[in-house]
Amino acid sequence: MGLMTASPGKNPEQIVVSALVSTYKSERFMRGCLEDLVAQTIFPQIEVIVIDSASPENEGAVVQEFQKVHPNIRYLRTLQRESLYAAWNRAIALATGRYLTNANTDDRHAPEAFGKLASCLDRHPAIGVVYATTAITNVENQPFEAAPRTGKFKARRFDRRRLFWDCLPGPQPMWRKELHDRFGLFDDTFAVAGDYEFWLRISGSVQFGHIRECLGVFLASSGSLAHSSSTRTDLEAESARDRHWPKEWGPRTKRQLSFVDKWTRRSTYRALAERLGIG
Repeated sequence: MGLMTASPGKNPEQIVVSALVSTYKSERFMRGCLEDLVAQTIFPQIEVIVIDSASPENEGAVVQEFQKVHPNIRYLRTLQRESLYAAWNRAIALATGRYLTNANTDDRHAPEAFGKLASCLDRHPAIGVVYATTAITNVENQPFEAAPRTGKFKARRFDRRRLFWDCLPGPQPMWRKELHDRFGLFDDTFAVAGDYEFWLRISGSVQFGHIRECLGVFLASSGSLAHSSSTRTDLEAESARDRHWPKEWGPRTKRQLSFVDKWTRRSTYRALAERLGIG
């Protein structure tokens, strides 16, 4: 498969965080996404890697406009559409930062978000993944400060057993790039729960940290709760749990989740499924 690339980025020695941005039919979000990332307090130490998965829209023109001013924004367009996790894996292969984070085109961050997450990893070498509280909004293209809040993904203290019911890292974690050298890349056969599968995969060997402060806003589409429990999202999550459930824990039993747990766990991935047209 051929690729079209632009901008090699700035000096890799200056990069601390590589932000992975996958886009498909997201032109209406792209400007706000890049403005949000440029506003990060440590932006000179960030590289933004945009993987355009053969989108029929014109995200590339928006990215190239920003590249004229910001050499730490990189852009790669594939000639065919790929899965979200295939796009993230491409970005990881290009990344030069010691830390990685996904930056969904329709999500937003507090200006100090990347700085605080990276600082946590700097201060705690044993922690491999860190996550913060994330607010939920249903209004598109609102900056962090202005977005109306309809709920939140509370950053709970990590518990491996709870991870098998709730995706504790939520939608905006940061993790060490070297984890992919140890544990492999995201499984791109997953459509919407590949990151959840990765957290489960590494959970027996890696420490997770959390920051209670709200550092991001996640866009949840208004119809994301309308899917039945037999959606691909739930099937993928169950597949990941079956794959990684520790044998020493005995048979895996179903847990009856509260309404709040069901809503917060599903809204992340179901909204993502809707964005990707998977449903």
